[in-house]
Amino acid sequence: MSEVETTGTAESSVSTTKSFLPRPRIDRYLRRQLARPRVSSGVGVYTTAAIEALFKEVITAANKEASALRKKRIGSMSLMKAVRSNPELSRVFRNYTFFRSERLKYDALDLMTKADRNSVVEKRKDAKKKKESVAAVPEVDEE
Repeated sequence: MSEVETTGTAESSVSTTKSFLPRPRIDRYLRRQLARPRVSSGVGVYTTAAIEALFKEVITAANKEASALRKKRIGSMSLMKAVRSNPELSRVFRNYTFFRSERLKYDALDLMTKADRNSVVEKRKDAKKKKESVAAVPEVDEE
């Protein structure tokens, strides 16, 4: 257990390890999803370690792909090529669909609260009515 740093101050369990994922949050998620309050704490530790190992493997392969393309940053194309070219990663992500576009298309209303969504919908309706009323004005013949 050489990864744990001991200090004199009280710290969270995330900050005391060299992990970049929040193990306590993963523990809570597992307890809720498994619907069992008595889940061993080791389950969260091993799950976090497995996710981190997979993440590091994907990023390492994507970094190699980006370097081969002479890119300074890892982009979505580098990630897709890394996962598809590596046989182990392609098996892991076999049922996952990668989007090819640089920007994902989404409806902004899906990300809003219900009250905000209703106000945006009302504004759109008002704008549509205003546009229709302007278009409904008959033209005057000046002859």
